[in-house]
Amino acid sequence: LLAAHRRYGDQMAVVMVPVPLEARCNPTIKQTNPLHYHACTYARLAYGIWKADPAQFETYDRWLFDPVHPPPPDVARNNAESRVGAEPLAAVLRDGWPDRQIARNIELFTTAHLDRLPIIVGSMGILKGLVPDAAELFDLIEEHSTLRPVAVAPSGAG
Repeated sequence: LLAAHRRYGDQMAVVMVPVPLEARCNPTIKQTNPLHYHACTYARLAYGIWKADPAQFETYDRWLFDPVHPPPPDVARNNAESRVGAEPLAAVLRDGWPDRQIARNIELFTTAHLDRLPIIVGSMGILKGLVPDAAELFDLIEEHSTLRPVAVAPSGAG
C-alpha cells in the first residue's frame, strides 16, 4: 500500500487501521495463531509512534514489518523509543489512547462484518485480502480506477 501511495502520489491516501489478530486485545479472536503473537503490543507501539511523532510512523512500520518475522517486543519498544524518545512514547501509552483506538478499530471491523485484512476501498470498489505483490496491486488499481502513476523527477533533478 505504501508503494502504491508513492506511485500514485496525492491521487490516493493510505489509512492504516490496525486490527490485531491476537486474543489478548481482540475479543473476536478465541485462539491466537502463533503468527500473530504480540500483535497487540506492535499495534500499541505503532500508535504510540504515530501520536508522539507522526513523521516517524512510516519508517517504523516498515522496520517492524519488512522482515518475515517481526522483532521481539522489547526490541520493537527500544526501536520506538529511539525514534520518539522513551518518555513521549511512555506518556502516550499511559494515556491509553492506543488501546482505545485499537478497540474502536476492532469494533469497526466487526460491525462492518469484514472478514479479511487488508481492505482497500476506492472507486474500484472494495478489495479484501492480500494481494501477492505490488505489481498486481498496481494492475488492479489501474484497471479499475482512474489512478495513474505520477511523474517522478529523475534523481538529482532540481
